[in-house]
Amino acid sequence: MAAVNPVVDLARENGIAVVTLDSPPVNALSAVVREGLTEAFRRAVADTDANAIVLICAGRTFIAGADISELDGGGKLATIEELQALMERSLKPVVAAIHGTALGGGLEVALCAHYRIAETAAKCGLPEVKLGLLPGGGGTQRLPRAVGVERALEMITSGRHVAAKECLEIGLVDALAPDGKLRETALAFARKAVDAPLRRLRDVEVKVADPEIFARFRAAHADAFRGFEAPEANIRCIEASVLPLDKGLEVERTLFLGLLSGEQSAAQRHIFFAERQAGKVPEIEGVAPDDAGAMPEHKESGERLVEIARDENTSKEALAAALKRARSLGKLAVVTGPGFIGPRMIAAQRRAEAEGSDVLRAMAHEGRRMLEEKAALRASDIDVVMVHGYGWPTYRGGPMFAAARAGL
Repeated sequence: MAAVNPVVDLARENGIAVVTLDSPPVNALSAVVREGLTEAFRRAVADTDANAIVLICAGRTFIAGADISELDGGGKLATIEELQALMERSLKPVVAAIHGTALGGGLEVALCAHYRIAETAAKCGLPEVKLGLLPGGGGTQRLPRAVGVERALEMITSGRHVAAKECLEIGLVDALAPDGKLRETALAFARKAVDAPLRRLRDVEVKVADPEIFARFRAAHADAFRGFEAPEANIRCIEASVLPLDKGLEVERTLFLGLLSGEQSAAQRHIFFAERQAGKVPEIEGVAPDDAGAMPEHKESGERLVEIARDENTSKEALAAALKRARSLGKLAVVTGPGFIGPRMIAAQRRAEAEGSDVLRAMAHEGRRMLEEKAALRASDIDVVMVHGYGWPTYRGGPMFAAARAGL
């Protein structure tokens, strides 16, 4: 096995070129990953002793998506187009071997392979809509070619993760591999594919038998999509999938860049990262939960949200136990000081309304007081509480985010 770069290796196994990606924790499509995969495929395509190519990932998952932190990098934002072109236009069959999750850009890469094999426990999806975006690497154009327009509409606008068995049923993957047997299954499939005609999704013509399908879909989901810009942009891209692929990709790119530079996507990405920070308390890192001890008072401010209030008498072990319990129940936990974030923010809002002063400035000031008092650990925790417990629109990012964007 030869190292292409720090995260990608290329080997030849009985006439099959095997490209292995190993970039913990989730093999995200960072710049070094894109560069390594592109160079590996360039070499594999040129290797006269290789009859087919398998793309597989080490660790717990296939490519689980783009490196979201790069989305705000302006000029650093690079595409995966060269890699996709090498895969799609290869005269040798390319097999993507999927385990864990193939999400976002990861699935968009896999869609450029001629065949896809998935472990039975794997899941695939294009969740960009949850970040106020659309799949910007050809997903809105290739997925309809793989599974049809109706299923593509549902998958892309919901962003849901589709289990491997369903992926096989709808034609998103070509075969399933027993868990733990992915590599040998993919290699065997690749050997058989050498003598078969290549199947390129770019060559598939999208046909819409029912011209009213898009209007009906919009009407059926009007309530769920109200206020959000991304679902409509995704639908428009899928409408464009009836065009030749390159024309459809132009539509996708234009709409993607529009969403990326917009306020809604910035807000939804803020909440995405805020949710992952919520519940992280540096002072209890590494503390063993006291599962037998008394748990701090907690309040449920929606279905997912739990505010865990602590005071000077709350032990680190008890707090760790409360967080552990909340996570075991699938809750989104936010740690506060005495009292709760939500009621204080709502009270500030109502006082401002009664006084006829600004709804947002008052809430920002109350949030700042909570941070000074250590009643909230971080401003983003306040936003998480208001979005998940008090109906603040996700596409506005929470009152602290909105206030910062407004210069308050």
